[in-house]
Amino acid sequence: QLIVKKSRLWGRLYHRFTRLPGYDMVLELSPLAVRDMVWAKAKTAPDGKYFLKGFPGQYWLKIKDAAGNVVFGDTVKIGKENVLNEFFEI
Repeated sequence: QLIVKKSRLWGRLYHRFTRLPGYDMVLELSPLAVRDMVWAKAKTAPDGKYFLKGFPGQYWLKIKDAAGNVVFGDTVKIGKENVLNEFFEI
């Protein structure tokens, strides 16, 4: 029997202390060398889910609140699925 691991095409955003979904947040994916250049952008759904696609590699991820303030920034990796499917706590 062959078991194939199914990968997610979406990620999810949570508030660290309340554990509530992070909705109305914007995720921006930028090259590491030019962090002000946005290559991909996604907005979270009411349940905190997002869909963000990019080429495999390492990127700088910024998460902004509804007012446009950066609340999170870190290096992330996109694998062979070409999607960022991580869960983040902010």
